[in-house]
Amino acid sequence: LAEDNREQLRTLIADIAVQENPVGTVAQKIGDLYNMAMDSTTRNERGIEPLRPLMERIAGLKSNAEVMPLVAELSRQGMGSFFQVYIDADIMDSKQNLVQIYQGGISLGEKEYYLDTDEATTAIREAFKKHVVNMFKLAGFDEATATKKMEAVMKIETAIAEKSYSAVEQRNPAANYHKMTMAELQDAFKGIDWNEYFTILGIDSLEELSVSQPEPLAEVARIISEEPTENIIAYLEWHVLDGSANELSDAFADESFDFYGRTLSGRKEQQP
Repeated sequence: LAEDNREQLRTLIADIAVQENPVGTVAQKIGDLYNMAMDSTTRNERGIEPLRPLMERIAGLKSNAEVMPLVAELSRQGMGSFFQVYIDADIMDSKQNLVQIYQGGISLGEKEYYLDTDEATTAIREAFKKHVVNMFKLAGFDEATATKKMEAVMKIETAIAEKSYSAVEQRNPAANYHKMTMAELQDAFKGIDWNEYFTILGIDSLEELSVSQPEPLAEVARIISEEPTENIIAYLEWHVLDGSANELSDAFADESFDFYGRTLSGRKEQQP
């Protein structure tokens, strides 16, 4: 069913994209977006340039006090980093929706990739380090700078991984539910202006929410308070690069697939 629906959607969109659609209509927007995505020639010519404004915005951070407002801005543009925020039913009161903060911030998804020392996991971790360096080089950084930024990424992501819940621990709903007021959130996770963060997200007058995993969020608060700003800059730059790879040039998409597809998942080739 999913494959059939996807093929129907592809056909509908491809048909719209070759038509002359009235300016300002939904059809015109769909067609333009599809044609932009399919125009690999232009994307290859532009390389990192579409991402340049965001990269410069991150590089311009002057202090850690500026980090969370920028993280909120990036989140509004679909760029995740330290944790996830979403709205879903309150599991203890299903008639009500609840803002929820969920752990995140680690590119490899599962904490064991950062912490286990067996041969296979170590090989994946080393391949990931090379991948991060390669992505920074594609973005225009020299080898030495790319390596330094990779080391900052690994330091921060490993610290978050150490406090993150394992996949098994995340299967227990009750253990991943910690409802609290905004005042309690601010008191428990100091160093972050939560009112400003949620205001930038467009969520005003928030009274209560759930922190699914308090321990990794506490580690994020510590990182934002204590980690050198240049390391956080590298971490945010990485997550913007990583999250945008498939919308940039073929070089970025191929590098991303080489690690996440071939090395991490064992796939042989990209989908068309």
